[in-house]
Amino acid sequence: MEETLLLKDLNCPNCAAKIEDRIRKMDVVETANFTLATHQLKLTGSWEDREALKRDIQDICDTIEEGVTVADYERKSKAAMNDHGSDQDRGSDAVTIAVIVAGLLFIAYEGLTTVVPSIGLPESIETPIYYIAYILLAFPVLRIAGRNILKGQVFDENFLMSIATLGAIAIDALPEAVGVILFYRIGEFFEEKATDRSRTEIMNAVDMRPQEVRVVDTDCGGEIVVMAPEKVEVGWTIEVRPGDLIPLDGTVLEGETRVNTAPVTGEPVPVRAVPGTQLMSGCINESGRITMRVDKVLEESMVTKILDAVENAASSKPKIDRFITRFARVYTPIVVALALAVAIIPSLITGEWHKWIYTALTFLVISCPCALVLSVPLAFFSGIGNASKHGILLKGGRVIEALANVKAVALDKTGTITSGEFKVHSVETVGSHVSSSQLLSMAAAIEAVSTHPIATSIVSEA
Repeated sequence: MEETLLLKDLNCPNCAAKIEDRIRKMDVVETANFTLATHQLKLTGSWEDREALKRDIQDICDTIEEGVTVADYERKSKAAMNDHGSDQDRGSDAVTIAVIVAGLLFIAYEGLTTVVPSIGLPESIETPIYYIAYILLAFPVLRIAGRNILKGQVFDENFLMSIATLGAIAIDALPEAVGVILFYRIGEFFEEKATDRSRTEIMNAVDMRPQEVRVVDTDCGGEIVVMAPEKVEVGWTIEVRPGDLIPLDGTVLEGETRVNTAPVTGEPVPVRAVPGTQLMSGCINESGRITMRVDKVLEESMVTKILDAVENAASSKPKIDRFITRFARVYTPIVVALALAVAIIPSLITGEWHKWIYTALTFLVISCPCALVLSVPLAFFSGIGNASKHGILLKGGRVIEALANVKAVALDKTGTITSGEFKVHSVETVGSHVSSSQLLSMAAAIEAVSTHPIATSIVSEA
C-alpha cells in the first residue's frame, strides 16, 4: 500500500530527519521518505486505517516540531502556487517581523551607547529591558527545548541555543544572550523564507500546466468559455490560438499549424499539425488557430507527468544526503560533549573559568546543525530545478552525484549541443544576371508569408 501525505510548515531539516526516522520505525510502515523541497511524505506499508495512520504521524510531529500539520496531498493549481500564503501565515510573519524589528532597535541602542556612553540608561532600567527583550525573543525556543527534553528529545538546535543563551545570562553577559537569540531568530526567519521561495520558484519554472483553457461550447453555437484546466473533461473541444501553450493532451479537429515540441521532447524543429494529429500538452502552437478534442484530463496529461517526474526526482536522495542525515543524529551530542570539554579542561589547568565557559558557549552557538542538514537537499533540489528550466530532466540526486564521475559524453540529437535553428551560410548565384543580395531579397520576398523554419531563416538573413 502506498500513500503520499503533506507535512505542512515543516522547514527545519534536522527535525524533518528525526520525524522521518520515527515514522520509519512504525510497525505498519515499511518505507518513509520525506522531501523537504516539496513537503511530501511518501509511505509504503500495510496499515488498515488511513486516518489512524495520519493521527499517529501527527503525534510524532507534535513531539518533535511544533506547528507541523499532517494533511492529504493535493497538488495546488498554478494560481494557488503563486499565492503568497494564507492570512494565518501572514499574521505569523507579522509577529516574527515585529519581534525582529524590536531586536534591531536593541542593536541600534547598543551601538549608540557604545559610541556615546553618556546617553545610556541607568542599570536599574536597562537590565529589565534586556530581560524583556530576551523573553520575547527566546520564549518559543525555550518552550520547544523544554518540551522536547520532557519527551526525551534532548539534543537539537533549540537545546543548543537555550544552553548558550542561559549560560551567557549566568556569567553576566546579558547583552550577548539577547544578541545571540536575536540573530538566531533572524536567521531562522530568513532561512524559512529562502527555502519557501526557492521551492516555489523551482516548481513554477518546471510547471507548464495552463492557468486557463478556452473551451468551445458546442451547445451555444461555438461560443468560447474560459475555465480552469482542472474542470475540463475528456471529449470536450478546446481552442488553441497562435502563440498559446497546448493546455491538455488531445487530437487536432480543425485548422493547420506548426507546433514547437521543444519544451517536452527537446526537438527544436517545429512539427506540422493537421486534423487527426495528436498533440502533447506543454508544446507551443506557433502559427495557426486550431481546435482540439481533449483526450486526457489535466492529471493524466504530459504537463502533469513532467511535474511528477521533478517531484519524484527530488525525493530520490543521494548518498551524501543520507550520510548527512545520519551524521546529524550524533552531531549535536558530540558538539555538547566538546563544549563541556572546552569549558572544563582548560579551566582546571588555567583557573580562568569565565573565559573558557564563554568560549564554550560561543562554540555551541556556531555549531547549530540546521545549516548543515539543510544545505545538501536544497542544493540537489536546486540542481534538478535548474536543469529542468533548460529542458533536462534529472531522475534524482543520485544522477547528479553520478555526473561527478563522468569522463566522456556522447550526444546523438539535434538541439543538445547545437541550437537546432536553420541559418543561411552563404548565397551563391550562377551567371551574372542577379547579385547575391538581389537573389536573397527575392527569396525572402517569396518566403515572407511562410512559417517554415527554412523560410524563416531566409527572411531573417535578408
